[in-house]
Amino acid sequence: MAAAFKSNVLLILLPGFNTLDMNGPYEIFRKSGSSNVFNVTVASECEITTSIEGVHVKVSTCWNRSKQ
Repeated sequence: MAAAFKSNVLLILLPGFNTLDMNGPYEIFRKSGSSNVFNVTVASECEITTSIEGVHVKVSTCWNRSKQ
């Protein structure tokens, strides 16, 4: 049997994002196939970012724009 290969997926959230733009892809990548074949990471500028609907999301990782 071949070793399981997982692809990495990065979802980037900007302040004022639409929750559907995050939830749709997140659900598809996390529940694709009979097993998890994707490692999904959610990133934003800071630990918690807010959607246009007012939902606060705690992300997996942060980045610093000044380093880009």
